[in-house]
Amino acid sequence: MKTETQLKQILDEVLSIALVRGNAIAGSDDPYKQGLASGYHDVLEHAKNEAELVGYDLSDLGLDGQRIDALLQPPGQKAG
Repeated sequence: MKTETQLKQILDEVLSIALVRGNAIAGSDDPYKQGLASGYHDVLEHAKNEAELVGYDLSDLGLDGQRIDALLQPPGQKAG
């Protein structure tokens, strides 16, 4: 049986990868990469909203202080 700790580790890893990869391609001129960044944004925004809804500490997910909307930067600008 899987534990809550194991599931949290999986979620942490997925969100971390989404942040890193999204930040790496944010602001790209390539329409495909813009779409990927938008998808990463949607996943991260949903996780953040759901965590806030149930009172989960965003720092436990590594999302506190993250500028998720920066993944939607216009072409030529990099996420901060």
